[in-house]
Amino acid sequence: MNEKEKIKVLAISVNEFLSDYIQIHNEINKEAESFISVIKNLFGRGVPMSKLLDSAKSLIPICDSLRNKIDFFKSTSYSNLSNDEKYYFDILSDYFNALERTVSYLIER
Repeated sequence: MNEKEKIKVLAISVNEFLSDYIQIHNEINKEAESFISVIKNLFGRGVPMSKLLDSAKSLIPICDSLRNKIDFFKSTSYSNLSNDEKYYFDILSDYFNALERTVSYLIER
């Protein structure tokens, strides 16, 4: 697999991670903000916050794995990239960094 294909695989993995994040974020918002959720919580049938936190924390291993892949690629293949490929990889890396911080904020919340 050449460097261009490796970057494509990384980009697809980051996009899949974003989809996982969005799904969990939406689940948490649905449970935390809806009127029905408030009623369920009043009667003891709501989703416990610990379960929502566990859902958010389930993103950590995926995030860590992606971090390792991106760092490994940068240390082993970055110097072999064309200027356009370096530019794309840098943007992908910055995007992942922002997504990684967003996951951290979701867990803190």
